[in-house]
Amino acid sequence: GSGVLIVRAANLQRQLGGVIVVVGYGARAEGDDAARRANAQARTNTIVNGLINLGVDRAQIRAGVGDGRVDASRVDLALTGARTATRPR
Repeated sequence: GSGVLIVRAANLQRQLGGVIVVVGYGARAEGDDAARRANAQARTNTIVNGLINLGVDRAQIRAGVGDGRVDASRVDLALTGARTATRPR
């Protein structure tokens, strides 16, 4: 589930550095633009709080709400500016 992905993102950020970008979206079925934006913000806040609870520094998180063109109830996560992972030999 999403909890596993949050833990994975936190672990990757600790190992590789960088900034976790969190973007929430709302689906058209959730109501008008204001309702979708509120739901998207709530989703984003939930993920950000989870990352902070897992030890990610708030300064290493960028959060926002996506534009209304995406019709989905979801949150996207990305790790930017991280060191390249190396595989053990």
